[in-house]
Amino acid sequence: MKQFCALLIDDDKATNFYNKWMLSKHSGFGQIVVRNSGVEGLEYLKNNEDDKNLIPDLILLDLNMPGMNGWEFLNKFKEYKNRFLKEIKIFILSTSKDPNDISLAKKDCDIVGYLNKPLSLNVLDYILRKHFQRDCV
Repeated sequence: MKQFCALLIDDDKATNFYNKWMLSKHSGFGQIVVRNSGVEGLEYLKNNEDDKNLIPDLILLDLNMPGMNGWEFLNKFKEYKNRFLKEIKIFILSTSKDPNDISLAKKDCDIVGYLNKPLSLNVLDYILRKHFQRDCV
């Protein structure tokens, strides 16, 4: 069964540790890449754009980060997304309950969903079933 690659972009190291651990506990995710900023996330994507195995199937993106925040990452991502060898599904994973953030996310065609932290196995099951047409074990 295919395993998916995930890219976690969050400036909080404890959150990244927890999210990586959650994804590693799930049978659907093989490769899990962690980057601590929007800039690092974009660099990873650009450096691996020609390798279908290294381009993530899924990005979990925090919004509130210093330097390049999640919205700025998305604006830059739009400039590069056609270079990638596969479609990347982006989920916002944030503590923000700001109605403006939620509204912007719903309007952005590159964002598949808006999730509140913390991440759970049930949420990962839902993502795989709904967005990757995969039954979970």
